[in-house]
Amino acid sequence: MCIRDSGDTVNLLDSITCTANTDLTEVKSVTVDFAKNTFTGDNKNIAIRSKAKGDGLLTLMNGTITAGDGTYCTLGAADGSTIVAKDMILNNSTAFGASIKAFAGGTIELRDSQLNSTTGGGVTAAGGTVNIYNSNISQTGYYDWNSMIASASNGTGIVNIYSGEFTSENYGLYIFSSGGTINVYGGTFTVTGDKPMLKADLDLGSYPDATAAINISGGTFNGTIDVADNDRVHLNITGGTFSEKPDEKYIVPGYTPLFPTIPSAPKLSVNSIPLVKTARVLKPAAASWKSA
Repeated sequence: MCIRDSGDTVNLLDSITCTANTDLTEVKSVTVDFAKNTFTGDNKNIAIRSKAKGDGLLTLMNGTITAGDGTYCTLGAADGSTIVAKDMILNNSTAFGASIKAFAGGTIELRDSQLNSTTGGGVTAAGGTVNIYNSNISQTGYYDWNSMIASASNGTGIVNIYSGEFTSENYGLYIFSSGGTINVYGGTFTVTGDKPMLKADLDLGSYPDATAAINISGGTFNGTIDVADNDRVHLNITGGTFSEKPDEKYIVPGYTPLFPTIPSAPKLSVNSIPLVKTARVLKPAAASWKSA
């Protein structure tokens, strides 16, 4: 691919495999249209990454990126740069790897895309920020704690999830021992194995200033909750539907868990807890919470 000027659009004319690093470094803004083709990155590191310092913007659209065996990340961003993936399929099958990894100062935005991660994880905010809109993540196969839907770490890692379908055979949403933040505004999340849907750990011996926060204002969660009993670990729930009743201590004051009992919602489990603010009413047939 030849990129000469900031603002260029590069068209991928055919599917290719690249064993060298594919990086956005000097050019500040580039769009790559894959035109339904597949880029396979097999460099044993990160298939495509953006590290143009300060304000680099790499937009990827309309295609597939596959990380070769032993290539740890499909996409990576750092140093103030941003990657936007739109209408993309991202594949990764490396243990301890991830389809998306945002390092310190990096931002990755996922829109209308599909992530398929085998053994490794879906998205990791390792000090950077990941924003997810109307996208799907499928995680299969177990290796270790990285086998999850999404994680935040390195203290400043932030994952924002707005909508989509997310499934894992292992962990769901996980804040690692170095701390971070996960904010959920919507989406459906399902864990099919015996590991928790929501999990947060801290290792204050190694990271004495670490904090962990999972903030949930919407979404449907099928799985268990395992949050460390520590005053630096916070699960704050103001909305959503849960297959397992959350402990009252996780529900933000001013919000009340309600059990729908009206016959018009016969398929709704009695264990599903839509959460609504005190001044709002439940719409049982829709199994959601809305303004009165």
